[in-house]
Amino acid sequence: MKPHEIKTDVVVVGAGAAGVAAAIAAAREGLGVVLLEKNSFPGGRATASAVGTICGLYLRSFKHEATFVAEGFMKEFAENLQQRSVAKPQSGSNGLYYLPYNPYDFKTVCDELLAKNGIQPYYHSTVFNVETNDEKVVAVEAFVYDRKLKFIADSFIDCSGEASLCFLAGDTVVEEKEYQASAQVFTVENIETSLPESLGFHIARELKRAVNEGKLAPELQWVSIVPDSFRDKSAMLKIGIPLTIDNSDNKATEVELAARKSVNAVFDYLKNNVEAFRNAHISFVATEAGLRTGRRPMGKYTLTETDVLDCRKFDDSIANGAWPVEFWGNDNKVKMDYFAEDDFYQIPERCLKSACFTNLFFAGKNISATEKAIASARVIGTCLQTGWAAGKLATR
Repeated sequence: MKPHEIKTDVVVVGAGAAGVAAAIAAAREGLGVVLLEKNSFPGGRATASAVGTICGLYLRSFKHEATFVAEGFMKEFAENLQQRSVAKPQSGSNGLYYLPYNPYDFKTVCDELLAKNGIQPYYHSTVFNVETNDEKVVAVEAFVYDRKLKFIADSFIDCSGEASLCFLAGDTVVEEKEYQASAQVFTVENIETSLPESLGFHIARELKRAVNEGKLAPELQWVSIVPDSFRDKSAMLKIGIPLTIDNSDNKATEVELAARKSVNAVFDYLKNNVEAFRNAHISFVATEAGLRTGRRPMGKYTLTETDVLDCRKFDDSIANGAWPVEFWGNDNKVKMDYFAEDDFYQIPERCLKSACFTNLFFAGKNISATEKAIASARVIGTCLQTGWAAGKLATR
């Protein structure tokens, strides 16, 4: 059956932070925009995986309060979210700042900004085919819930997080043998403690004891509290998933199954052995485990770890990166590589441009970057910037 055809100016695949920014940037230039998203809500990993904090918004500094690394849409979005979540920037370790948020508030801010800019997203959308003609992408086909639709446009932006559009178009993509470790966020209610500020330390101590006594597998001890999430006896916990992330078939399903198994094992132990959790219960488990990185397209320039750590600047820069290289190994231990305080690196627009197709762009976790470079550039603050830039590029 021939799919129904819809013509527009720009098609954006993926309604995460980058996709929302890209769609709004194009719409504010007066273009028609179609935004396709596989989930039933916007926000990408920020909401589906309930990340809980926005990193990459502020300069790293020991000398002054949180200072935005860039102006524009990134700042606009952060201030909207800050107001709705009744949150303010928090200082972490080594001069880093971040913005805590409620994942539902993140969805709401996206909904409001998309509606304000006249963008009707297509949720429940799975792109399954991309048509190309010489050096251009011509159309994408998607199942939108139970309908097969074909979207024809002048420009296309891949913000899928897995370079899905680029891959289906036959663009050059890069796949690593292994990717950074994943994590699962879940919320526990009715935690009874008189010292909430030391709860994270208490959990870590008890889980390490359980591992030493052979009551828990060693890989289940990597549990932390999402910063600033403890409120009214409730806290969001994050657990590292003991599974190597690679390109094998059905890996995402294996991750989800391992995540739920890990959550249940850790919570059962805490409830049965730690007084603070005696009457607690799980009230929420994030829709998706957090897959930090994945397949990426190869653009006209590939951002490197050296570019990041040397705070390299570019004549064609479109984003300022402020977060260190945060690399999570499959042992669920993080390695942080910092660059100079009160400085930042830049991302050139060439990292957002396809080397094969003149009207195909990418943003967010999809930018052209090495695995170590994307370990910095994948954070939400940077994704908002690259998304906005991709939307502007699509209007030229």
